[in-house]
Amino acid sequence: MPIFCASDSQPSNIRDVLASLGCVKDCLPNTPVVQTYPETKNLRSTSPPNPTCQSSHFSDEWCTPLEDRAFMALRIILDGVETASELRTKEGLTRWLEEIAVVPFEPATLGDSYGDRNIIWRAKRSCDALEIAANLAQRLSSTISEQATRMKCQVEALSLQYGISSLPDDILSDILVHATAREDEHDGMSLTEREERRLHTAIELSHVCSRFRSLLLDRARIWGFLSSDISNIEMTRHCIKYAKSAPLKVHMENLGSSLSKDGFQHFITACLESAENWNHLTMRLPYFKTTTEEETARFECMLDNVSSFSRLSDENAFCSLVSLEIRFDGPFGGVNLQDKKFHPYLRWSLPSLTRFSLLGTIPFPFKNNIKHLRISYAYERGQSLDLRQLLAFFASCSSLASIDIHLRNGALIAPCETKSISSVKTIAFGFTNCTVNFVNNVCNALYFPEAKIMILGLRIMKLDLDGPFLDPRNYLVDYGAVASDILLQHCYTGLNHLYLDVGPGKTKRRVMQRMPAYLPPFFKLPTLEILTLSATMGWKGLLLSELPSGVRIPALRSLCLFISEGEEWRHISGWVGALITRLKEQGDLGKFGLLRVIIREVEMRFKIPKSQWGQLKQDICECISEPRIRVEIMDM
Repeated sequence: MPIFCASDSQPSNIRDVLASLGCVKDCLPNTPVVQTYPETKNLRSTSPPNPTCQSSHFSDEWCTPLEDRAFMALRIILDGVETASELRTKEGLTRWLEEIAVVPFEPATLGDSYGDRNIIWRAKRSCDALEIAANLAQRLSSTISEQATRMKCQVEALSLQYGISSLPDDILSDILVHATAREDEHDGMSLTEREERRLHTAIELSHVCSRFRSLLLDRARIWGFLSSDISNIEMTRHCIKYAKSAPLKVHMENLGSSLSKDGFQHFITACLESAENWNHLTMRLPYFKTTTEEETARFECMLDNVSSFSRLSDENAFCSLVSLEIRFDGPFGGVNLQDKKFHPYLRWSLPSLTRFSLLGTIPFPFKNNIKHLRISYAYERGQSLDLRQLLAFFASCSSLASIDIHLRNGALIAPCETKSISSVKTIAFGFTNCTVNFVNNVCNALYFPEAKIMILGLRIMKLDLDGPFLDPRNYLVDYGAVASDILLQHCYTGLNHLYLDVGPGKTKRRVMQRMPAYLPPFFKLPTLEILTLSATMGWKGLLLSELPSGVRIPALRSLCLFISEGEEWRHISGWVGALITRLKEQGDLGKFGLLRVIIREVEMRFKIPKSQWGQLKQDICECISEPRIRVEIMDM
């Protein structure tokens, strides 16, 4: 059937055009129906086919592709929408479509007439035209939507590309540096693994374009990490080259065990070429069992590397070295860690060194400007602490401001004269599994008269380290008396912040019932302002003694408590309430403004969930009954 073309939006004209575009195979009229249209309208009309020319007309219809008829039908509808303003709403469009594709419903008559068959024929063709137009509209909508989505992504990428290219070099350089950073300390990666990943990220970004490469290579601090655990020596040379004069962090966490002996020496030699830029150095000898030949060979390789490093770095001047950390995670049977090769710093020039951390052995005295010192040492059975060597080292430190000494398994010790170090303002003593005699002798040998902050940790104290493990009498230690002796034997009356952490031991709970009540001796410090109390093994088995009557306690400004369970607060709430009452009676409550509760890290099934913090805070406020005092609850 020939096809109409129309530019008129009148429903009568468009209705005929739609009928000419439809295709109906199973319903054909028997008599011609002639439609005439005004000559001014550009319409070509024809009559529907009769049975005598059925095959001819049927062939003509299917010679017109479906897509062409669909485009024509859709174009007619769109032309009508464009020319009729009332069609711009959904309701208007619906009414207009009903007019151009109307199906006449008249009273039914029995029989068969040519007129009825022609009406049905035209209606079906109009319906078919609407269907193909609708299908085409759906296909066009889907295709256009997909293309719009793709173009949106391309536009965003183009905008981002243009936005990045328009950034000044200093801002773009900061963004690239931030993109390489890996600061999450809880990702399970070691420092070397994290830094190696960061270096690889920087190298990948430098391959994006010449501008990225120029900016990244110009940021010397990105390349300032050198590690013997990075087996690629070319990576080390690359970092040294582009770090230029930036501060370098040098890490030998496993003392080059991933490298061959020659490879480790090449690494050290390359690093020493920039010795004047070393800012931080870590040297660590890890502990692992040497039960197999492979493990023994690896351990001997690390010992050889210690000797190589000591020899290659001998008499070097590390003028920019600020922080030095040496760790020996022993015990190492048959290895004498007092051998001078394990203390290469004795033969270095370290004018800028301010932080020194030594774990696993006792330092020797050397010329230094150390301000912050950390010493951690675990004694093997039968060993004794050489207090004289330790005191000689302290005598060589004229600039000390803070110390952190943690000793474990200490039993045998010989008393010696007291060494007074007036420059120290912050003290941290930690004793784990030590005898009372050991603790007293160490604290008596070191005196810091100008100290303002003291952290004192007493954990699993014993009367006799070699005593029977299951003898409860060996664990009946008066922690309050031990802490009191430490504070009073040198008269630390100038302290304004005291942190006490005690822990009788998790496996000795049955002993706690027989232990003396624990009384923190803070009331003997007249200038104390901040008091922090913690019980490593929990407050449930540690009975806090009542405050002595008739004794004036210091005018505290804040109290901080470490707890892990809601039950623990109920064990100490009475003592806290009595403390608040005493301050009020003394007229010092106006200075007390903060009660902080810190939820200590323990196993998740014991830790107080955050959903219960509100109730805990309410219980604390009810206990102290002072709205003016601020109550804070936070994670450790």
